[in-house]
Amino acid sequence: MKKLVFVSVSICFVFLLLFSIPDCLAVTQIDINKASVSELAKIPGIGPATANKIVEYRKANGDFSKIDDLLNVKGIGKGSLDKIKPHLKVVSGGTKTKTTKSSKSLGGKVNINKASLSELMKLPGVGKVTAQKIIDYRKANGPFKKPLDLKKVKGIGDKTFAKMSDIVVVK
Repeated sequence: MKKLVFVSVSICFVFLLLFSIPDCLAVTQIDINKASVSELAKIPGIGPATANKIVEYRKANGDFSKIDDLLNVKGIGKGSLDKIKPHLKVVSGGTKTKTTKSSKSLGGKVNINKASLSELMKLPGVGKVTAQKIIDYRKANGPFKKPLDLKKVKGIGDKTFAKMSDIVVVK
């Protein structure tokens, strides 16, 4: 009888450990749309430089709709995101940035043959230098025939193109 009680208590204890997380072990999540650089920098896997890039990206592009949108921030790949994801949440979000003339009639897509420098900079993985390279390529070679032609621009490889492929169009 003592063994049966001991086994029953042991099983109950194991279930308690498995299905309830003590407060001291719980992960605190912060809203990526409200967090400051210093708050983000405290998260394991995000240093001050990456925290600054997140905040700058948010300022330039509007609130994040989902945590996976962090993949659009330079320096955050799938591995990094998997590490930091448990510490993050999106409570507020989805505020849109201003619609531009090259994206207005295209349902939020960016026409890479008409987009200005600032419009191109809103594309994931595209900063000022790469945006200028896109414009220079366009001037030197004429309009892009298909979105995939962006990969001919120095600085846009498979990874960068994959981030923007669903929002770029050629008209």
